[in-house]
Amino acid sequence: MVRGGAVEPAGWLVKEEEFWPGEDFDADVDSPLLAAAQPLPWWLLPRAGFFLASKLISLYASIYKPSLSAQVFDSIRFKDTFIWNSIIKAHFSNSNYSPAFEFFIRMRLSDVLLNHFTIPMVVAACAELSSLKNGMTVYGLVSKLEFLMGNSAVGSSFVYMYSMCGYMEDAAHVFDEIPVRDVVAWTTLVIGYVQNDESEKGLGRLCEMLKIGGHGERPNSRTLEGGFQACGNLGALLEGKCLHDLAVKTGIGCTQVVQSSILSMYTKCGALDEAYLSFCEVEDKDLISWTSIIGVYSRFGCIAKSLYLFWQMQVAGIYPDGIVISCLLSGFGNFALVSEGKAFHGIILRRNFALDQIVKNALLSMYCRLGLIAFAERLFDGVDDWDKESWNVMVFEFGKLGLESKCIELFKQNAISRH
Repeated sequence: MVRGGAVEPAGWLVKEEEFWPGEDFDADVDSPLLAAAQPLPWWLLPRAGFFLASKLISLYASIYKPSLSAQVFDSIRFKDTFIWNSIIKAHFSNSNYSPAFEFFIRMRLSDVLLNHFTIPMVVAACAELSSLKNGMTVYGLVSKLEFLMGNSAVGSSFVYMYSMCGYMEDAAHVFDEIPVRDVVAWTTLVIGYVQNDESEKGLGRLCEMLKIGGHGERPNSRTLEGGFQACGNLGALLEGKCLHDLAVKTGIGCTQVVQSSILSMYTKCGALDEAYLSFCEVEDKDLISWTSIIGVYSRFGCIAKSLYLFWQMQVAGIYPDGIVISCLLSGFGNFALVSEGKAFHGIILRRNFALDQIVKNALLSMYCRLGLIAFAERLFDGVDDWDKESWNVMVFEFGKLGLESKCIELFKQNAISRH
């Protein structure tokens, strides 16, 4: 660099002191992958400049050492936008959202220019922190600097932030201001609606996206996942089948995420045949997949089929948890299968299946629905650690049976147990 007519060495980039990670560096120093992560003397950093410093920051972040990334960052005297982005990303990628935002504040105080890489990380950090106030502050800043114009990544980050904070009207407003919307922007809005219990609007936006049919409106697996969730929540079987056809035609339906979403959609819609076919297409069946198919058969009274799948699940090496067991118990109770319900309770005890609070509550509900009040009371009296849900189950089921006096008695016992 030339200053005052003289050429200065590149050492002005960093402080003239040796950088060492400190005693908390416990990575495998013999690993070839981490060979580049060894402490470097200060005179090597200036030669490589910002590029080497950013690489070190990223490397320490990749081995979950953002504090060491910060040490490298602090060793640099004059920091440009690229270096600031590197340290913000180092903390953001390690879920250190508060430090990431604090570095952004420091960046602004240093009068360093922002760019379209800075904003999405900072806004996403605000979203993860549910910090609407900070997110709106950044939005005001971006609006003044006109960063939103023509940049879908920046716009999508604000759609994500507002949807995470539950402000879907603002999310939709930001989305409508994006001049060129890509699949990320569309997907963020669709999933935002679904996650905020506005599945109808989410499905409507997805249909709008598909009608446009441009290059930026081609759905990906995440888009279709949101669409299938919306269809399942609404019980929109016809729309779900149309999306399923689209997934098959585009090849997106081959992914594990989409296959599981299709299965979940059909089970929520109560389409047993389609659900079973979708289940068979899932290549890597996990506990969630097994629970979905067992649950839908149990819900519609196909107990023999659900029990068969329950045993097949264990043959496949999947151990049942409380949720799948409670699905079966609910089926026994809803369809008045007394002998089957009592037998399955015995199997739970003999085979040491999960007997957590979910299963205990399901057993209480089953016996009450079967009209076996003595069994329910014996089970309830034999356990001391019932939670609020357990008391609610007993009071609700007794109330349905017209046992008002027992409801009042349970209510009094609950009040006493709390003191």
